Amino acid sequence: MQPGALIDSSFCADASIGDSADASCVKIRRIQQQDSTLGFDVTSARGWMERIEKIEGPLHGVGAYTVLRCDAIYTKQTCQWKIWGLDYHMRRLCSSFRALMESVNPETVGGSLGVAWEQASIHQTDSITSALLDDAEISLMNSMKTTEDSHYINVENVRTLMLTVLWTPAIIDGNTKEKQGTHALNIRGHATFTASSRVRSSDGESLPMPISVCLAIPRVPSANALSQLPRRYSAEQRYQAASTQSVGPEAKISSWCKTRRPLEDMYKVPGSGVGEVLLVGEAQDTANEGFIDSLEILEGLTSNLFVMYKDGTVRTAPGTKVLSGYARNLVSEAINLTHGLRLDDSKAPLVGDVNDWSEVFITSAVRLIVPVSRVLLPPVGEQESMTLWELRDSDSNARPFTELIWSEIHKKLR
Repeated sequence: MQPGALIDSSFCADASIGDSADASCVKIRRIQQQDSTLGFDVTSARGWMERIEKIEGPLHGVGAYTVLRCDAIYTKQTCQWKIWGLDYHMRRLCSSFRALMESVNPETVGGSLGVAWEQASIHQTDSITSALLDDAEISLMNSMKTTEDSHYINVENVRTLMLTVLWTPAIIDGNTKEKQGTHALNIRGHATFTASSRVRSSDGESLPMPISVCLAIPRVPSANALSQLPRRYSAEQRYQAASTQSVGPEAKISSWCKTRRPLEDMYKVPGSGVGEVLLVGEAQDTANEGFIDSLEILEGLTSNLFVMYKDGTVRTAPGTKVLSGYARNLVSEAINLTHGLRLDDSKAPLVGDVNDWSEVFITSAVRLIVPVSRVLLPPVGEQESMTLWELRDSDSNARPFTELIWSEIHKKLR
């Protein structure tokens, strides 16, 4: 048996609160591999949320969501869970849902999404996440009972679960439901393991393999053409029919799962090896000349971006312009603890500064840190696709500070 083969990698489930008002009444449904209901792969959290939007419509099938990294640390007899940044995720889930509901009618939402609503919603969410973790643990322990591979039996193993929580407004008779002065929710969860099992090490995990990223720049290099590309915080206006207000960049909204697909089709071209697409914007205060050089690089479709400069400065876009993910905060803390580095999150890295870059990486809740080996410029005007920046050496020694930050973060797991 190969390492990692003993675990039931097909585990996938979703959960919701039943019809009872009791938050402990959680319904669990195991999702089978290759489940492609209505054309959506619901074994992935993304497909699961897109299917909900398709069935329930854009007004009530779209909501605030968050993705938790949950590490199962287990042996043949025991299992314990480490949930990364639970409090942070719950706070952002509450603020994202508030922002979404305020885009419907800010006057009526007012104080109805107060402390009592927040506590009740988090309590129901705790019930769902606990039920999903319990079900995942059963799957793990059943797998351990059937293996005879001493590679796993005699050591602590780690398995990462991707747990997604989605809050959408409940409805009655086609209207957003309110009960006792607070907005009622449909709270749902989805969980699936992301990779094979690994032996827990005192040295932590190895840094993931580096990827290539591509800038989302239109073929016609102009401000007007750039404004036509999907934007996470301008496209997520699911209530446009009822309100002209938009949901800002600080809100994590499930409609982005569908809205970003055109960008993936344009820039994740088969054979290009692109693992992430980076959103750009026009910088307001730059001395760089030319449309492309003056662009600021904001965030990935599902990640935050960090660029290390040769003088030790690490830049990431301000939280007022991007979704401030949990891993972004975790990395920012680690940078401040790393000798030789200085965090600057007051302005985003600029395309025109590329000659000053030394290391580049992206962050996300589940993967934490992923090094970048190449930054690609797509075809623009008469110019074909080209490499804007490339890590000179594929060896890990070429990204020493990324390794140091990674090690600092994984002290939290040991």
